[in-house]
Amino acid sequence: MSNDERAPGIGHNQPPLVDVNEPFLTPEEAVEFLGELGLPIAKGTLAKLRCIAGGPIFQNFGRWPRYKPSRLREFAASKLTPERRSSSEDGYRQHYHSGRGEAVRAANAARSAKRAATSASSTPTPASIAPSAPRPRGRPRKVPLEDTPAPAALSAAPASGK
Repeated sequence: MSNDERAPGIGHNQPPLVDVNEPFLTPEEAVEFLGELGLPIAKGTLAKLRCIAGGPIFQNFGRWPRYKPSRLREFAASKLTPERRSSSEDGYRQHYHSGRGEAVRAANAARSAKRAATSASSTPTPASIAPSAPRPRGRPRKVPLEDTPAPAALSAAPASGK
C-alpha cells in the first residue's frame, strides 16, 4: 500500500491531523485562559511542567509550545479535588497522594535497602575507626623548621674582614 492510499494522518512520517476548529494558545494566553477560569498558574510553572511532565498536553509549532483550550480544561479538572464540606475530609489526601505516595514510598524503601546493603558489607563501623586529627584547611603555611640545619651554601659564605 502506498502513502497515497493510506488514510490522512496515518502512516509513517506523516503529521497527525490538526483540529483547525480549535485555536492554539501561546503559553502567555494559556496562563490568561486558566486565570479567567479562576485557576491561576504562572508562566514559569507551565514551562517547568513541560520539562518534567505533569502539565497540560501541548504541541510544538516549530520550537514554540502551543496549547488547546480543551486540553487546558482537562488539566485544570485533573488538578481540582472533589467537592467537600471540610478540609479534613479524605478527598484531599486521596486525590493528591494516591499515585505519587506509593512511588515515593517505593523509592525511599529502595534507597533504604541499598543503604543497608552497603553498610552491612565489610566496611568498618565508626567505632572501629581510630579518631584522627582534623585536617588542616586552606593553603599550607611556609614555616621554617627549627631542627633543620641551614644549607651549606649559606653557612660557608666568606666573611669579609673590612
